[in-house]
Amino acid sequence: MFGVGQAQAAQVTIDDFNTFDQSVEVLGSPGTMAMNAMMNGDNNIIGEERKIKLTIDENEFDDPELGAIVSIVGGFATISNDAGIESTTVFTWDGTDTRPLNADLTGGGMNQFFRLDINSVDLTAKLALDVTDNDGEMASLTKTGLSEGISNVLVFLSLSSPIFTISCPSAKNRDRDTS
Repeated sequence: MFGVGQAQAAQVTIDDFNTFDQSVEVLGSPGTMAMNAMMNGDNNIIGEERKIKLTIDENEFDDPELGAIVSIVGGFATISNDAGIESTTVFTWDGTDTRPLNADLTGGGMNQFFRLDINSVDLTAKLALDVTDNDGEMASLTKTGLSEGISNVLVFLSLSSPIFTISCPSAKNRDRDTS
């Protein structure tokens, strides 16, 4: 589950990963990329569309048969790399081609954080969250320290961080590591 909320506020669900199955697989050399987009008409995916982009960053053995896969099944997003593979997965929720996303993720200022439920991490991982407003202003947060062996954790990325004020020009291109 990926959402925005506060204990007493109404939660905004970005994606419950439970609406439909989806997968992207890529094999080969660094720079090789694959994309997949799925649309739905209910409220389980904000903007009614989820896009997944998967890119090979490193193929230690230069084996064209090695790669990575991202799958969405039964409420879970799973990212798997073959031995010697490093990859980057980008999930995008920006609405459909005919209906761009226009949402107040702050819930009128009530929501104070992004919440991501992580079931398990079997290798070291880094989570980066970029939010762009309607004016093209962007703020980014990075969560490091998601290491091998953790399970059933909640990751909270604060909306109240000085660099993360949505729809604020001062947030443009400012990054912060929240490890």
